[in-house]
Amino acid sequence: MTYSFMDESSQPTTDRHVVNAALELLRDGEVLTIDAVARATGLTKPGVLHHIGSKQNLMLRAVDEVVDRWTVELRRFPSQMGPDAGDTPFRSTATARLRSYLDFACVHDFDASDLALFADPRLRERLREQWAQRLRPWLGPPAGERSPAQVAVRLLADGMWFNAALGTGAADPQEKEQVRVLGHQLLDSESAAAAEDSVGASTP
Repeated sequence: MTYSFMDESSQPTTDRHVVNAALELLRDGEVLTIDAVARATGLTKPGVLHHIGSKQNLMLRAVDEVVDRWTVELRRFPSQMGPDAGDTPFRSTATARLRSYLDFACVHDFDASDLALFADPRLRERLREQWAQRLRPWLGPPAGERSPAQVAVRLLADGMWFNAALGTGAADPQEKEQVRVLGHQLLDSESAAAAEDSVGASTP
C-alpha cells in the first residue's frame, strides 16, 4: 500500500492524515503501532506523537473518525427506505433513528477499519465506551425503555455490520435485504400493536 503523506520537511501533515493512515493500516490487516503509522506517513515516531500525543489518543481519534464517517452515511438514510420515504429523512424518534441504523448496516460497505474499537485489547473498554457514546442517538431507546422488537433490530444491525467488517460473507445482498425488511416488519408490527392497544384503552 502506498500512502501519500508529506514528510516533516515539507508542509506539515495534519492530525487527520495521521489518523487516516492508522485506519488504512487496519484496513490492510496490519497491527496498529506508532512505528507502523510513522512508516506509513513518512514521519518519525516523535513526529507522529507530536500530532496525536499518545497511542490511546490515536485509537480514540480513529474510533471518532469511523463514527464521523458512519454518521454522514446514517443521515442519508430515511427512517424507512422505498418510494414513500420522501426526500427528507425523518428521524424525529429513537425508533426512526434505529431504522436508519438498520438500513445503514444492511447496505454499507464495511471493512476492517470499521473494527477500530477492537484494535487494541488494552484500550478495548475505553474504545467501546467512546463508540457507544458517539452512536447512542442511532442505537434505539436506552436500556429499560426499549421493547423486545427494538432490541432484536439493534442486534440485527450490530451483527450485520460486524460480520461484514470481519469479511465473513455471512450474508449475500439478497439476504441482507431480507434481514432489513424483516427488521422493519418487527418495528411496524410493534407500532401497530401499540396503536391498537391505545385505541382499545380509550374505548368506553
